[in-house]
Amino acid sequence: MLKICVDVDKCAGLGMCESWAPDRFEVQSDAKVHVLAENIDESQRDAVQGAIDNCPTGALSIE
Repeated sequence: MLKICVDVDKCAGLGMCESWAPDRFEVQSDAKVHVLAENIDESQRDAVQGAIDNCPTGALSIE
């Protein structure tokens, strides 16, 4: 199982991740992204990888 990681110090709350994978990410009132479900399987990897690749601050990763 893969795990989504967020560096909240880098996150600018722009919401690119939320647009790529809305079932996994949500920008909340604190202007930071919150991971709705941190564990993913291979079927969800493309959407999450799109969010990671398009994060302008590089705050997201998978481990």
